Amino acid sequence: SASRDETVRLWSIVSGQSKLLKEHTSWVISVAWSPDGQTLASTSHDFTIILWNADGMRRIKRSVGGTVIAVVVAWSPTE
Repeated sequence: SASRDETVRLWSIVSGQSKLLKEHTSWVISVAWSPDGQTLASTSHDFTIILWNADGMRRIKRSVGGTVIAVVVAWSPTE
């Protein structure tokens, strides 16, 4: 889930507990899983898009968008 507290939370449907990912410096707007489930993308009001590795949820890449905020992130399956 995306949150105004600058975090991304990954929720366990079994335990109800969450893992906190904090790299953004403003509201997180959108999150989306890659089609293969190996990468999570998050966008924020801090003009960044962050890619997270599903194995350990470590940041792979941080991209700064300049003066444009990415409101929605989506993946397209590859052939």
